[in-house]
Amino acid sequence: MQEFKEYFIMMRNLFHNALSFSGRCPRILYYCFLSLGYFIVTTVKLFEVANVEILGLLIYFYIVLASVQKRCRDFNYKGTLPILIVSIYFIYWIIVVSIGENYKTYFGNISFYVRLVFFVVITFIGLIPSSKEKDLTLTSPLLKHPNIYFVVCFALFFIGRYVLQNWYL
Repeated sequence: MQEFKEYFIMMRNLFHNALSFSGRCPRILYYCFLSLGYFIVTTVKLFEVANVEILGLLIYFYIVLASVQKRCRDFNYKGTLPILIVSIYFIYWIIVVSIGENYKTYFGNISFYVRLVFFVVITFIGLIPSSKEKDLTLTSPLLKHPNIYFVVCFALFFIGRYVLQNWYL
């Protein structure tokens, strides 16, 4: 029973660190958080229930936002551009998932370029070495209030999918 309790505390701390916007994120932990988020998305996708994959994507989006902000802080960069790229990618991805299989008729070949830019940015951020003197107060202006930013991105998804679908989709 003690081992289970220690395991539970360890997992709780891991999720707390993955979802927290404070502190910094070393390289290995950055990739662990990204892998954890991707694991959540792929696991939720296995349930094959309507709109559950979107919930998994939103959790993954939150984890990636927090990880990118902490990783940028680790090498003394505010991280506004990477956060915008991550946001555009996830808003696009959630809209594509909600459209379904025929998303290429609406977006064409832009999917390849959106994914390419996202993966290059995510990989590049992970490869930048940490600075010796870390400034833990550096925060992107977009993430001064991360929960509000997340809700705005969530609203953009709904505008992009459910409001504009009456005109274009």
